[in-house]
Amino acid sequence: MSPVLNDGDYVITKAVLPDDNLDVGDIVIFEHPDVGQAIKSIKKIRHKTVQFRGYSPLSMDPDEMGWVNRDRITSRLVLTIGSTGISKLGNKSKKKFKR
Repeated sequence: MSPVLNDGDYVITKAVLPDDNLDVGDIVIFEHPDVGQAIKSIKKIRHKTVQFRGYSPLSMDPDEMGWVNRDRITSRLVLTIGSTGISKLGNKSKKKFKR
């Protein structure tokens, strides 16, 4: 997920409940049926399924990953803590807080 997440970064998450709204651009943790636990950004939402994308050039292509049931999403990233400080993640903006 670089440049959003880098090796060694910590993440703070919030559990996603069945009635919680999810938006395109949210970064979430989910259980993929083939690759296991993953952190990706929501690319598209269709009914009760979601398509994901990664930001790294090494990330699996969204078409290869396929559509995943929304109930496999366990949490949404709220903050990242990395070598450059703390970043608040949001759908529309990314705020950075310096140490």
